[in-house]
Amino acid sequence: MTNPAVEICPACGVKIIAGQKVIFSAGSPGDRAILWARVCQFAKKPGCINQDAAAIAGAQVRAMPSLKSTLFSK
Repeated sequence: MTNPAVEICPACGVKIIAGQKVIFSAGSPGDRAILWARVCQFAKKPGCINQDAAAIAGAQVRAMPSLKSTLFSK
């Protein structure tokens, strides 16, 4: 019997628990935004279940400083 709260992406094999928590094959768990940043935007495989913009945008996205601001801030 499968757990309906767990989705497994047929494109990359990650598990998405309760619609938000992502279990990667290696490393720490993340969310849909991290999955998009690391995998989905580059892979673009058919069957990817992380294509819902609202779900991705609803995830907490860590702000990263831009390279330009880091290089030219001195």
